[in-house]
Amino acid sequence: MSALYGNECASCHGADLEGRPGWRLSLFDTRSAAPPLNGTGYTPQMPDQALLSVMDRGAVYGFGHVGQLNESNLTDSEARALLAWIKTHWPENERRYNERLNRMLSERDD
Repeated sequence: MSALYGNECASCHGADLEGRPGWRLSLFDTRSAAPPLNGTGYTPQMPDQALLSVMDRGAVYGFGHVGQLNESNLTDSEARALLAWIKTHWPENERRYNERLNRMLSERDD
């Protein structure tokens, strides 16, 4: 899975999922600096559907995930597997929070 991350994400989010300097300042303009995906940023506070939607837009370095839906090079199963792999890099507390968030949203939709 790290090869898929390397091909699709690392150029913007960093080889170690560390994000780019200044990402906190670009919260409303993610084109200028990609956030970390290692659990130290805001991604664990986002539900899976939101994260997958961002991934589905694909990205261009310097422009971020601003394309049309389904512009990504990833299949749905690849995106889900990549997200699961990214989550393995999150601290335990962040993973648990994200799991509870997803469970709560799932129960609400039932």
